[in-house]
Amino acid sequence: ASECGGSERRTNGPNWDAAVIWHREKGMRIGPAGEVQITHGLITRGLDIRAADSWLDVRAGIAGTAPALKAEISPQAPLGIYLRLSAFAARQLAQPSEMASFRDYLSSTGLYVVGIDTRAFGARRGRADKDAAYRPDWTDPERLDYSDRAARVMAQLAPGTRTGTVVTIPGLLAASNDLKAAEQVVFNLLRHVATLLGIERRTGCQIVLALNPEPGGLIGNAGDAVRFFHQ
Repeated sequence: ASECGGSERRTNGPNWDAAVIWHREKGMRIGPAGEVQITHGLITRGLDIRAADSWLDVRAGIAGTAPALKAEISPQAPLGIYLRLSAFAARQLAQPSEMASFRDYLSSTGLYVVGIDTRAFGARRGRADKDAAYRPDWTDPERLDYSDRAARVMAQLAPGTRTGTVVTIPGLLAASNDLKAAEQVVFNLLRHVATLLGIERRTGCQIVLALNPEPGGLIGNAGDAVRFFHQ
């Protein structure tokens, strides 16, 4: 399985404003006309379609952004994309007909999915409703069901035997001394790990759960993450 992650470079190309992320051990350069040239490795683009709650909206956002971006920065090589899927969109994409249609679309456009952002259970329509969109947290079985479904979706979209990533909230959105709540977070995370191991045994696809730190949350930074896993 290939390793995901790398450095970032902000660019000012047309129709896109997200960071271009490339493999830290691979190569890229800026061409004479200011274009991005990939010498080898992977290049991906995050599609942060915050207000999209339904899969129809997400699919429309991809069609309106990703092909033009690919033509601009990766015309010869496949372009990896990250998806933001709400719980509702994930349920819709999990339907066999939608999955088959989207896989055909990816193949025909030279795109592939490297990760799914599942932090927002519902649509985000602005910074003010971020906390509401990110609930329920990992104490709630609904968050577990949502994450399990997203992992199964990712396994069907991951190309070949590549590793796929599912990004989630850091357990709880607010730091807490509630030991019972923290124990429930751990319990549900371990149940989700069991789902990921089952997916790997069945499909050979390794899905990684990434706990995204949030300031003020149970895991707000790297130090919090170290303490959480040590405890």
